[in-house]
Amino acid sequence: MYRKLEDRNNSLHFAKQEELGKVLELNIKNSGNHQPISVQNISDENFFLSLNENLESGKSIKLQLQYKNAASR
Repeated sequence: MYRKLEDRNNSLHFAKQEELGKVLELNIKNSGNHQPISVQNISDENFFLSLNENLESGKSIKLQLQYKNAASR
């Protein structure tokens, strides 16, 4: 970011689809009880997951992620 400011280049770069990496498989487990957590639509940039129990305010949860990805070209 600093280099762009130094060169006064404020243009944005949007990667083409073939330049992007991709998650092929994603497994998420609760680190505490090792229960799997389902993931919805891993093909998007963002994904949403539903926890098995509500997370109370001020509480946290640790997740264990395992994934396979395809690197960008």
